[in-house]
Amino acid sequence: KYNTQNADKYRFGDRFNTAMNLFFWDKYWGITVMPLAGIYYEFAYVDVLNNYKQKATGGEALFGNVGLDFYWKKMSFGLLCQMPISQQNQSITANNRLMTTFNYMF
Repeated sequence: KYNTQNADKYRFGDRFNTAMNLFFWDKYWGITVMPLAGIYYEFAYVDVLNNYKQKATGGEALFGNVGLDFYWKKMSFGLLCQMPISQQNQSITANNRLMTTFNYMF
């Protein structure tokens, strides 16, 4: 994500993230189940206010992904847990993350 300076002369650092997952799917009682495992990487440049770099901003982190998605008719539901493997941040410690998704496909 490329960021520009806002009206308050604050510019959030540009951000980049990517993921790679291995998965397979199988069907049980009409419900498709898709377990997955992989890695997720994110990077952020430091934020800037009035041409001064802001402390505790920017850095990078690598996470391990483990998740499970369910598909039924036109709906899907998913759970994903991300656990930090390594990080290079100025003063912020990454913790485990839990995400859920719900989709209706029309």
